Amino acid sequence: MKRVKDFIRGKQVFFAAPDLTVRQAAQYMSTKEVGAVPVLEKGRLVGIFTERDVLAKVVAYGLDPATTTVEEVMTKELVVAEADETYEAALQKMKDCNCRHLPIVDQDRLVGVVSMRDLLLAEITVKTSAMRMLDTLIKYKAPVSSEMAIVWKCLSCGHHVQGDQPPAHCPSCRASREQFVLVEED
Repeated sequence: MKRVKDFIRGKQVFFAAPDLTVRQAAQYMSTKEVGAVPVLEKGRLVGIFTERDVLAKVVAYGLDPATTTVEEVMTKELVVAEADETYEAALQKMKDCNCRHLPIVDQDRLVGVVSMRDLLLAEITVKTSAMRMLDTLIKYKAPVSSEMAIVWKCLSCGHHVQGDQPPAHCPSCRASREQFVLVEED
């Protein structure tokens, strides 16, 4: 089972200071090609600044990105995931709080950020694998061993006939093929 730490292993952690202007933070995020950055003050996680914050809290209200600080508009009510959490638990947290980026902590220390896209791609991979396995199971036909015989019983007279298909007529009472049922017999 994949853990959140598997998604951040080897990735650099980008973060912003609360006194950065929105413009500086947006430029930084653009150069790093990330949609969110955790906000650290003296090494402590105090918020997260996202593209959504820029739109909903700066642009929508006509604030000046050159003078508005990250601290004024960052999301302060943090939802975080522990590095050892399963990706499913982290994905559920993101669904519950309607966020697309989740800071990852290990013993209260920021170790990365995971995006909903990362987790959904993992979910798709897991679900696709499960569907393929189920499809294989559904289509699987057990081999018929040489010791196992397929036996048909005539409902009219009780006569048993061995074969892949029921006979056209019962050899005993001449009943039609429709009068035969498959019986289990070794």
